[in-house]
Amino acid sequence: MIVQPYLVKLVDAWSQATWIDYVATAVVVAPYFTATALIGHGDWLRWISADQRLAIYGTGATIISIFGGLCAVAVTIYITVDGERARAVRASYNRDLRRNWRSLFIGLGLSALACLAAQAVDLRHDSMSSRIIFVAAMVFAIWRFVRLIWLFDAMIGIADQDVSDVGPMPAPKLGPAWSSK
Repeated sequence: MIVQPYLVKLVDAWSQATWIDYVATAVVVAPYFTATALIGHGDWLRWISADQRLAIYGTGATIISIFGGLCAVAVTIYITVDGERARAVRASYNRDLRRNWRSLFIGLGLSALACLAAQAVDLRHDSMSSRIIFVAAMVFAIWRFVRLIWLFDAMIGIADQDVSDVGPMPAPKLGPAWSSK
């Protein structure tokens, strides 16, 4: 398939440049709020009450924190994966892997804090800044969650190959009852 090599190159570039998630967030959030400000429609957070917005901001922080917990579980699994391929990947790509794991923790932490900041700055007369902060935090958390899934899937795939490529197990020894027959 022609698309596959380009997709592999794109994923490789994305995996090595964790800053791309910040740019991708700006590419999504800036046009969204520009369009909703110009059109006057589409900003669903503007339509709901301040109490509902505050509840949504808190819920967003909670969900992002759960993603952070999943990240901790994924790191634990990454550390415990043992096999020739897993050791080779960690030896060859240790800097990139460490950068990705670190960016996941930092990014999800920043997103959760941004949700709490949106809660703190939401004012009845100017809630635009809080809405921008919240939407940016959620979009950024989604990018980081996608990175978490990609990284976790890649490491599990390597671990699966290490386990499945083990040669056949030796046949068990026959006991004396079988030997006499």
